[in-house]
Amino acid sequence: MMIFEPMRDALRALWVNILRSVLTTLGIIIGVAAVIVMVSVGSGAEANMNIMLVSVTERTLEIGLRMAVGARSRDILA
Repeated sequence: MMIFEPMRDALRALWVNILRSVLTTLGIIIGVAAVIVMVSVGSGAEANMNIMLVSVTERTLEIGLRMAVGARSRDILA
C-alpha cells in the first residue's frame, strides 16, 4: 500500500489547489502553442525569402538586358 500513498497525496494536492492546477495547465498549453506558431511563422518567412531570391536570380539576365538597352528603373522593377 505504500506505493499508492504518494499518488494519493499528489491527487489530493491537485484537488485542493484546483485553480492553480488549471491555470498552470492552461499556461503550459498557451506556451506550447506560442512556440508552435513562432516556428511556423519563421518557416513561412524563410520560404518566402527563398522564393524571392530564386525569382531575382532567374531574372538576372533579363534585368541586365533591360539595363543595357536603357530601361528606366521603374520598368525594370515592374
